[in-house]
Amino acid sequence: FMAIRRGPLALPEAGTEVFDVNTAGGTGAGQTITTGFPVDMTLVKNRTASNTEWEAWDRVRGSGEYLFPSAPDAGGALSSQWQYFKNMTSFTWRLADGYANSGGTFVDYNWRRAGGYFDAAAYSGSGSNRTQAHNLGVAPEMIWVKCRSSAGRDWQVYHSGLGATKYLRLNTTEAEATSSSRWNNTAPTSTVFSLGSFDTVNGSGDTYIAYLFASVAGVSKVGSYTGNSSSQNIDCGFTSGARFVLIKVTTQVDNWLIWDTARGISSGTDPYLRLNNNSAEQGGTDRLDPYSGGFAVTGSDMGNNRTGENYIFYAIA
Repeated sequence: FMAIRRGPLALPEAGTEVFDVNTAGGTGAGQTITTGFPVDMTLVKNRTASNTEWEAWDRVRGSGEYLFPSAPDAGGALSSQWQYFKNMTSFTWRLADGYANSGGTFVDYNWRRAGGYFDAAAYSGSGSNRTQAHNLGVAPEMIWVKCRSSAGRDWQVYHSGLGATKYLRLNTTEAEATSSSRWNNTAPTSTVFSLGSFDTVNGSGDTYIAYLFASVAGVSKVGSYTGNSSSQNIDCGFTSGARFVLIKVTTQVDNWLIWDTARGISSGTDPYLRLNNNSAEQGGTDRLDPYSGGFAVTGSDMGNNRTGENYIFYAIA
């Protein structure tokens, strides 16, 4: 056979071309979610029930394998639950299992691979410092890496706001930590990202998936800010505000927080989810407000805007 490397990805011009968010109620039977574009990665969460893990699915690994972003479990196969990529503009929950359960309320976030915006790369570990190729076309500003083949290995996060000497764990509340064994103290480039020897990112004989994110003018923004315990606009270069916002304080222990317009981003209290755990949706506090150029953080909570603390974020228009 002849191996063919995927070519360069086209740069998106609008967030709606490459990102979609939906809310739905479980039916106890198959139901189709329409996105309008080919889905390359999906995150889904039961909003109303506690003790239900987030699930991540992607086209690279195939329709039958899931991962839990909120847990260190290895990948699992559940092909009877998920009929992924039924056609080029939708996917279907198949059975009354997991996130099709009757009575539940769900949210799903959907990414399309696109130049400068998002890419996914599957690879095998070597146990030695090395580089891994990608097709993003620019240097990734955030990378999530998960070991698929061995349990108990946390999700590892690179973020340009921290640099290549530090990392975060997606499935924990932990603050930033320093290590050369994750990213080999080397910033990613437009063609490769660097891996150290640690088994959470590059264990010999293990298999991994990496999700790579970057900023596209008017579409997405990977960035950072310092809290002020009051209110501040976070300018992402958008024209109609953010539809999706992920925030993590890096200097303290706290949650990975998610807001979206499908569940509500308003000038009052807004519901949020915690990507690092399996709890139900939270509400009753005003932490995020709409802002046409991106989003506004409000209040003085440690999770989003405490004076002097450092925060990373990822937003999509």
